[in-house]
Amino acid sequence: MKFIFASLLALSLSFPGIQTVTAQGIDTSKTYNITASRAGCNNILSVAPCGSNLVDLSNVDDGSGRQHFKFVPVPGTNSFNIIVAGGRDGCNVFLSAPPCGSGFDPVDLSDHDDGSGRQRWTVTSEGSPFSIMVDGGRDGCNDILCAGSCTTVDVCSPGDGSGSQQWFLNPVGNSADP
Repeated sequence: MKFIFASLLALSLSFPGIQTVTAQGIDTSKTYNITASRAGCNNILSVAPCGSNLVDLSNVDDGSGRQHFKFVPVPGTNSFNIIVAGGRDGCNVFLSAPPCGSGFDPVDLSDHDDGSGRQRWTVTSEGSPFSIMVDGGRDGCNDILCAGSCTTVDVCSPGDGSGSQQWFLNPVGNSADP
């Protein structure tokens, strides 16, 4: 199965027009708005312009690309690097969880996948919405991507029913090769 997946991934990267849909139902040839499923607050995952690694929530897609994300499969795993699709040329673009014991759990951006698992995310669902979880580097700590308040994005513990740990993936365009 891994060989087939790797072969399909290689084929899709060789021919950018070919659609690759993962077992989770994510078409890796697309870019997405990632939107929290709760009501009453900013819900669109967004990142700050260069000069800051802040990941937050917005109420609008401003067209900059900073609310668009690519899901890039990590070879040999069932995880993805979630990468900002635009508006950050020359800046950090990998969605990243903080290390355990840092005292707080805000999600930010990194310049690369350091192999710890904190820049790798698994996507789980039985349909939509999705749960997005850190794939490693946080053993014993919170590991679910969540809308922490009306503007913050954190890693938190399992769902409380508010919808803050559930996300919709809304295609917004085609993804250029990573």
